[in-house]
Amino acid sequence: MTYDELSPLLSRIAHQNRTIAAQLQDARKRQEEFRLLTDNMSEGFLVIDHNTNLLSYNAAALTLLGSGHAGGASVLTLNRSEGFRDTVSRALEGLHAEGVIQRARRCLQLIANPVFDGEEAAGAILVILDITEKTQREQLRREFSANVSHELKTPL
Repeated sequence: MTYDELSPLLSRIAHQNRTIAAQLQDARKRQEEFRLLTDNMSEGFLVIDHNTNLLSYNAAALTLLGSGHAGGASVLTLNRSEGFRDTVSRALEGLHAEGVIQRARRCLQLIANPVFDGEEAAGAILVILDITEKTQREQLRREFSANVSHELKTPL
């Protein structure tokens, strides 16, 4: 038994349900696109809140930091080095921060930027780059320059 008085309300509820379902589907699609983009990055990507809780990450971040999983709520469980902790804490203080850490013969550069909610830092975004080759090339360049300089000075 349907009451005629409820008919407009029921049709409005049905319309809202269809709208909400479409919005949820759109949000899921965007989330999947974001996941595909970040999972195919070679750079690590971490999003944290003001309590260092890990909100989002990609597979490259876990690989670069040497963690098989993101177990634990804090990003600080992924890497316990002083450089990592300092970079995270400076970003959460509202400052742009960069740091370099060594991990298993790899040289990683951390770039952290705060995310603001009004005047306060609500969290941070960290990007992790593998700069091992760049560091090795720079070392070779320095060694070559030192050798050339030494060889040129010797005959004089």
